[in-house]
Amino acid sequence: MPQLTEHPIQRQIIGLALSIFAIVVVLVGIHTGFRSKANQIESQLDNQKARQEIGLSIYQRLFSAKASVFKLSTLDNRLELEIVKKRFDDNLMIIKEGLAILHNGGVFKDQIATNIPGQNSMNLVANYYLPESEGYVLEVLELGPAIHNLDEQAQLLYQLIKSRIELFPNEPADLQVRILNLIKTINTILQRTQENAARILYDSQESISHLSVEYKESESLYDSFRLPVVVIALGLSAYLLLVTLTRVGKVIENRKQAEDQLQLLLDTTVEGIFGVDNQGITTFVNPSASRMLGFSPEELINRGNHQLIHHTRSDGSPYPAAECCMLEVLKGGTVHTVDDEVFWRKDGTSFPVEYSSKPIHRKGKIVGAVVNFRDISERKQAEKRIRTLLQAIEQSPVSVVMTDTNGDIEYVNRAFEITTGYESHEVLGKNPRILKSDNTPAEYFKELWQAIGSGHSWRGELQNRKKNGDLFWERAYIAPVVDETGSTSHYLAVKEDISLQKQQEEKILHQANYDSLTNLPNRFLTLDRLSQIIKEAQRNEHMAAVLFLDLDDFKKVNDSMSHETGDKLLIQAAKRLKESVRIDDTVSRLGGDEFIILLGSLHTEKEVLPIAEKILNCFTPPFVLDGRELILTASIGISIYPSDGDNPAELLRNADTAMYQSKEQGRNTFNFFTHEMNKGISRRLQVEEQLHGALERNEFQLYYQPILDIAKREVIGAESLLRWNNAVLGEVRPDEFIPITEQTGQIIPLGQFVIEQALCMTAQWQNQFGKPFKVAINISPRQFRDPNLVKQIKAALAQCSIPSNSVVLEITEGVLMSGHTYIDDALSELNNLGVTITMDDFGTGYSSLSYLRRYPFGNLKIDRSFINDITIDPADRELVNATIAMAHGLGITVVAEGVETEEQLNYLQQQGCDMAQGYLFSKPIPVDEIQRLLQKEQKLTTA
Repeated sequence: MPQLTEHPIQRQIIGLALSIFAIVVVLVGIHTGFRSKANQIESQLDNQKARQEIGLSIYQRLFSAKASVFKLSTLDNRLELEIVKKRFDDNLMIIKEGLAILHNGGVFKDQIATNIPGQNSMNLVANYYLPESEGYVLEVLELGPAIHNLDEQAQLLYQLIKSRIELFPNEPADLQVRILNLIKTINTILQRTQENAARILYDSQESISHLSVEYKESESLYDSFRLPVVVIALGLSAYLLLVTLTRVGKVIENRKQAEDQLQLLLDTTVEGIFGVDNQGITTFVNPSASRMLGFSPEELINRGNHQLIHHTRSDGSPYPAAECCMLEVLKGGTVHTVDDEVFWRKDGTSFPVEYSSKPIHRKGKIVGAVVNFRDISERKQAEKRIRTLLQAIEQSPVSVVMTDTNGDIEYVNRAFEITTGYESHEVLGKNPRILKSDNTPAEYFKELWQAIGSGHSWRGELQNRKKNGDLFWERAYIAPVVDETGSTSHYLAVKEDISLQKQQEEKILHQANYDSLTNLPNRFLTLDRLSQIIKEAQRNEHMAAVLFLDLDDFKKVNDSMSHETGDKLLIQAAKRLKESVRIDDTVSRLGGDEFIILLGSLHTEKEVLPIAEKILNCFTPPFVLDGRELILTASIGISIYPSDGDNPAELLRNADTAMYQSKEQGRNTFNFFTHEMNKGISRRLQVEEQLHGALERNEFQLYYQPILDIAKREVIGAESLLRWNNAVLGEVRPDEFIPITEQTGQIIPLGQFVIEQALCMTAQWQNQFGKPFKVAINISPRQFRDPNLVKQIKAALAQCSIPSNSVVLEITEGVLMSGHTYIDDALSELNNLGVTITMDDFGTGYSSLSYLRRYPFGNLKIDRSFINDITIDPADRELVNATIAMAHGLGITVVAEGVETEEQLNYLQQQGCDMAQGYLFSKPIPVDEIQRLLQKEQKLTTA
């Protein structure tokens, strides 16, 4: 690092040091001269003029020496001077001056008094101290003008130091320059006090008792100060001049220590410091500046500073020297502080800086400038991060609100404005309660304030109100903002509009609890409400009822008509049910065509009867669906709390059991649960359980019932009928397990099994007996909805090598009621294939006649219910006669089902009926038996 002597200020300090040295030499000479001269005039002590001359000479030279010492005093120094005045009465008066310029800019002073009564100017009070007594005021010396002027300068110095410490606490170098400039001004004022004091030097005798300069550290800044003025009031004794000269030598030694300390300060400060002369040439540089710029001191000193490190702006544009703020101070003399420029390193890179440029004055002229700077790259990066953070907050999709500790809003972001409809200027200074909707309980807000008031965060959901009055939901996170002292300065709220989420949650909750089709409570909500009804009944000792309702034959309607039509029917049925119960009763849908009605607050079972009857009656009016009328009935089962169960599951199960009893009794009725009913439901559960895997266990087999040509009295075919023999249940009736397979979907694989077995068996008989033989197979509505049905039949025909005209498919009216085009396509394709289609159970449906004309039926089977009383019931006879005539008119063959007597057969033959089957000929029999029957038939025909 260059030595301080290379800087103008440093050269000045060295010059002052040399001046002190010269003064010391002069003073030594003065001392010697004084002693000689004193000897010469010793005999003339009564010569007043000589005494005055000696006193004046001593004063002038000693004051000059003192002024030089004062000039050398800098920061961290304290100058103390004691003057002992010896009056003609041999009493001593001590005048003590104390001056301390502290490191942080404070100045300590003592023995200054102002506004002494009776005086018109500032005064210096000198205290007189006796050796063994208290001090007292001896006299007042009027030095007003000089002291007033000095006081103004001292106040200016104090204000400068105080402001710089508050704004820039780490700029000791800056303080030094400013303070030294003011000290020069103050020293000039001190010199003028010499003239004011000279007049009192002629008629007194003085002796110097002590003059010392001490260096002390101080760590406090005094609130106010006045720079003390030392007035050497009376002449000084030549005797103590040697003491003064000795102390001056000590001053020089201590000054060297101060210079070393200043050098250490420049070497160790983290800020870069350099000086330039009035041409902009670098005169000195500290290590930090050299390190940050990447130049060695030698590469910087004596070179143009601006051209080397300040030539280009941060945007890359040239920076003319005429506009340089560092050099501008050389013209105007004002301090410049800049924080938006860059310095350039030796390697060509730049870095952002904050710098201050201060002028250096000498004899009233600007001779250069001192620049202190710091690398603010981290600060700029931090500012950039802060700007980015602020942009992120402003552009955040969630609302951000900042309030003071009173809850008054200080900031809101754009998302808040979009969400609430309020602009920021409308809410600043207001409390967030302007959004309050009164739908949030007060306890909620109490909990919120308790949390954030104790320094904790709070999370929760609030329903607030927008500016236009609309309600909206927010999920809020609110937390206190703590400052550097640990105190809460603000509250921060981050809030997300969750209105859509709430709507979705409500929708999901509704879907979880309500049936999507009828909007009635579903099973989940039904069980919950039933639990509440049971609890209420327990508390009040009341009764409750569960009504389990199932629509009769709805499955046929749904299978035969479109599902859309079935849904419309369910919606209308749900509406009628709700209108048939009390306002507090619950109507729910379990699924399919099953409904539950919950009745609470009952005192007797009889209260259920009128409600159950009203429910059944609500189905009496026909349902109008797509312009068509449809009659629908319902079966109801009823269980009572507490006699039929004390929990929801048991009550529902028993009501279901009672409903099946109503089905068995002919439907369109209701039954109360009895414990005997449990036997029937237990049987159903067993059947369902054993059906699983029954096909794989080969438990199913086909029985056949012969079909007779009435005119020839000859067996021409047979109807295949499925039978089930289970190891656990034994033989299970078809009407018991077939409906269950329809419900479970097991009818599809079972139907395929029947088709394959029946066709292959028929092919075998044809080959064995050498004549045509037809087999009739029942196809359920569920099978007919299977898109693979036609493919299965074609595959079976090919597999069994049987002609298609040997196959008869029997379908009920329920298959045709849906009116779907795929029904038409399937029937048409089967007819073209040569398969005969038979309408089974003719006369039991609603639109049988219309279907005969619409679809390609080859056969028509009259239901057994019309054949039973054909010989005794004229109505049945007329119906049978009309059916046979109509069918023949359409070219359709007629088959009579359930023929059990010769009378019935003879009548049918008389009316021209084509075929018959029934117990008169044979009940359904297994393969081996019908094999024997066919063999016997063959023998009869060939005999």
